[in-house]
Amino acid sequence: MGGTDGADRRGRVDLVRMRAVYEEDRARVEAAADPEAPAVTRAVVELVEGVRTRARVRRFELFSDEPPERGGEGSAPTPLMYFAVGVGT
Repeated sequence: MGGTDGADRRGRVDLVRMRAVYEEDRARVEAAADPEAPAVTRAVVELVEGVRTRARVRRFELFSDEPPERGGEGSAPTPLMYFAVGVGT
């Protein structure tokens, strides 16, 4: 079994483990949540250089960049790529 990211050592996704982690997180959020309060996820985004950005959400750090034809260096996925992944998951 792999680490806490839900993948085994060969890079395959352990869906049972990912579901368990999801359910644990969901239960923790629901237990702490005020049912009258809106759900809020805080993200901190900063411009690193040019159009490259660094975003922090909970314990995760994500970088984004644009391709050279849009003024970036192509060093990370574009914001639109992250959006597409989010819609698809």
